[in-house]
Amino acid sequence: MRRRTIVIILVIVLAFGLLVFKRLQERKIENAKLADTKPSPSRVIGTHPKVQPMSDTIRASGSVSSRATVIVSPKVGGRISRLLVEEGAHVQAGQLLAEIDHVEVSAQLAQAEAAVGSAQAAISQGKINAISARTDEKRMKGLIDEKAISQQQYDQSVVKTQLAEQTIIAGQAQLAQAQATVRFNQAQLANYQITAPISGQVTQRNVDGGAMAAAGVALLTLSQTGSLRAEFDLPERQLAKLFRGQTVFVSSSAQPDKPVRATLSEISPVVDIQSRLVRVKVDLANNGVFRPGLSVDGAFVLSEKATALTLPLEAVSVISGSATVMVDDKGFAKSRPVKTGLRTLTQIEILEGLTPADIVVIAGQTFIKVGDPVHVELTGQTAEALAVPSPGPSVGPSSRPSAATKGV
Repeated sequence: MRRRTIVIILVIVLAFGLLVFKRLQERKIENAKLADTKPSPSRVIGTHPKVQPMSDTIRASGSVSSRATVIVSPKVGGRISRLLVEEGAHVQAGQLLAEIDHVEVSAQLAQAEAAVGSAQAAISQGKINAISARTDEKRMKGLIDEKAISQQQYDQSVVKTQLAEQTIIAGQAQLAQAQATVRFNQAQLANYQITAPISGQVTQRNVDGGAMAAAGVALLTLSQTGSLRAEFDLPERQLAKLFRGQTVFVSSSAQPDKPVRATLSEISPVVDIQSRLVRVKVDLANNGVFRPGLSVDGAFVLSEKATALTLPLEAVSVISGSATVMVDDKGFAKSRPVKTGLRTLTQIEILEGLTPADIVVIAGQTFIKVGDPVHVELTGQTAEALAVPSPGPSVGPSSRPSAATKGV
């Protein structure tokens, strides 16, 4: 009986061992299958480092202003009978902008012009009378020489000639006075016609037609927008690096990836005692994007390199104070340390760590880690110019953190 029990126990143990062995083998096979299963590569955007000119710059933020801004106000008050421009309209110097009701001044001008006509007619009549008087005087002179008339008659003809000439002189004085009155009223009338003092754009309109205008109170604001200025406030420690004629690349928030070359034209002779900043002005051509009040970024060029190995700024990250990039290493993501140099608003120079043959991830690197399989789509553009689906099997810049968080 005891032997039988032992045999049963041995059979049970053996069966249990076989079951455990079978499970271990099945698990081993499953693990092997899992090991053979490769994850699908993540789609990212990459580019080759590009050799191109590069500049060392000082960066600052500022705003655009017009080179000249004029407040247009009337010299006289009254009701605005005509307002001929809207905000945004472009006008030429001397163009009529508005009129103030001028019925009384127009009537006075018409009266003065009539007085001019009357004086001119009086002068003309006086000249006719003078010619007739001189003729009579000449005839009387012959008669008195022949003793045909008395001296008194001759003297009367002389007086008549003198009176005619005095009438002409008086008429000329009246004409001069009437003409002066006309000029005065014309000048007064001009005050009721408001014209553009400069060529530019109407940037503000404060009244509507039919409203009452007061002398010296602004009706319109005109700004010269053909050529603009960008104004920046820079730390005083940068003064030694600035000079007139210096190249500045200016970009707007509307087109941050399209900087425009401009020229530093003015450096303030004083430093603000509170902020310790110095104001500089940059001449800026109006390309249709810039307008007064627009915020802009400026890169003041200190030095330039004809050839530099560059990457888009968003390709470089800072980890523990060291600059790194993510590269494609035979289909797998690999982090590579780099040494950086010059930097612009959109590009950064790579001094060490890369060659033009390397493929660097510029969009999607935040969604992969070292060792992940990747499928890189090459492009020559910056990440901001791309439209890549958000992560899943694919990743792109739409879900990538802003490059502003990745300074070098």
